Amino acid sequence: MEVQTVSERVIELAAEQKSIDKGSLAAPLYDAIDPDALNSLFRNTEGTVTFEYLDLVVTVDHEGTVEITPKEH
Repeated sequence: MEVQTVSERVIELAAEQKSIDKGSLAAPLYDAIDPDALNSLFRNTEGTVTFEYLDLVVTVDHEGTVEITPKEH
């Protein structure tokens, strides 16, 4: 079984939240955040990072947990 990166998990969950196929997302993740940086962010530190992607609020913690909620307008 292939291990999913944090950025892959963000894309998957964003597509689920939008009820579309991940290949049909309106914008690439790198429009919101550098995927490579996100994947390596918590290698030697703890904390969380929150950013907006496709009118969603994405929070990732140092354990790789991804939480996605709709952006409040």
